[in-house]
Amino acid sequence: MIYTYIEKGLLRAVELVDLLLGEEYISQTGISSTLNCTPITAANDINYLRNTLHITVLENETGAYRIDPFTEGNRDAIGRKIYSHSLFLKTLSYFLIPSKKRYIEFIDEQFISVSKGYLLRATVEKFLKELDLTISENQIIGNQIKVRFLASVLTRQFGLELFAFNQEITEKSLRVLRTVEQDLNIQFSNSEKKFFDSLLQTTIADNLPKSHLHFPDETLDSINSYLRPNNFEETIRVNFSDVWQDNFEEEFLFSILSLMIINTHVFDQTMPSETLAAYRENFLNDPSVKRLTDGFEQSFSMSLTSKDWFLSALFIFLKDITLELHPLISTEYLRVGRVNTDLYRKIEQIIQQWNIYGLNITEKHMSVLCCRLSPFIIKKQVSTIALISENNMDSHITQMMLKDFLPHTIQFTVYSDFAEAEKNTVQPSETLFIVDKNTALPKQHNPSIRSLFIDFPPGTTELQKILSSTFL
Repeated sequence: MIYTYIEKGLLRAVELVDLLLGEEYISQTGISSTLNCTPITAANDINYLRNTLHITVLENETGAYRIDPFTEGNRDAIGRKIYSHSLFLKTLSYFLIPSKKRYIEFIDEQFISVSKGYLLRATVEKFLKELDLTISENQIIGNQIKVRFLASVLTRQFGLELFAFNQEITEKSLRVLRTVEQDLNIQFSNSEKKFFDSLLQTTIADNLPKSHLHFPDETLDSINSYLRPNNFEETIRVNFSDVWQDNFEEEFLFSILSLMIINTHVFDQTMPSETLAAYRENFLNDPSVKRLTDGFEQSFSMSLTSKDWFLSALFIFLKDITLELHPLISTEYLRVGRVNTDLYRKIEQIIQQWNIYGLNITEKHMSVLCCRLSPFIIKKQVSTIALISENNMDSHITQMMLKDFLPHTIQFTVYSDFAEAEKNTVQPSETLFIVDKNTALPKQHNPSIRSLFIDFPPGTTELQKILSSTFL
């Protein structure tokens, strides 16, 4: 949703960074072909990265380009650098956090014309209208839950420093998640932990507006029926009763909502079987879910409801679309890449039929669902496996898919840190382990390891060859 309003040039810059970030050099022709633009446009975009955004783009003797993640940082760091140039995000932030300065002063600070400044305000108002929020006296007003989510997204995802992080709240939020992890036998990624922390930080942020939290009936129903550890409330109460004081009951509901948003482990196979069964039953009994899964099974002539990775991908997708609990989250973290045209057309047909029931699924969301499902449905073979990097929220789906499609004789482990992978793997030469492509690696690792981030058991040369081209 929010990407619809961010400047197109910045979004193109992010897409170009996605393409160039890595060990391989890519020619100008390759860039224009992949991004569906002319070579001249590709050259202009390279200059834009270098001269306007001050991102170092390397060029070899053949005129091909790359961006070195070990000098420029990972995709998240570079993305934040790019988004810091967004006037739309700056304007949105101005209206989100109360300021004594007048809007005309803000316009002068940005060195833009008055007409452009008020055009930016109109664009922000249009975006807020989609969230049922509005601006009054230079302040965003409306449902404070959505205001909090908006502040958290701008802070965590786009790197805008809208409120100060309290270290004590960070420690308390980690304790809460540790309780959930132990009880449900799951493990939250660093991305999920940081997002949960940022959401709970909004409950105490001095510069965010304070008012009663309104939970619509359907939201309350979802919160009350959400499966969570028995001692979750006790842990919250021990850690946050002194912080939230008289507002504890409201903030407790908000903490459950925050947990629902980050917990994408609903069909994680490491969960206790009774917990997993309860989640699956509740999910599959939902009429909307049944209509969608029926559409997929009819279209692809295969049984999918027994596949946890498929149900998990749908869960995240539907959570974004139908619950309307957090209209900005989850899908906006994904890099929507190029998808198979035939698959996209098929999924589009299913979704269009599903829209008859009153839902409005955007093209952005359809692309996201295609990206999630294309490695699994379209060919169902090793050569279609794609590592979900920089999107830790979906990493468990990748793990479940690997379990389905890799030979059972191959053991594998997924790590977010390469040093941890080396430390915890007894025989690294005999283990298949996968590491996020954008994780920070020690400088001493040679380029081949930095490129591949994967080691293979003996006797899997062909598999290594296939996965090498796929993962890179």
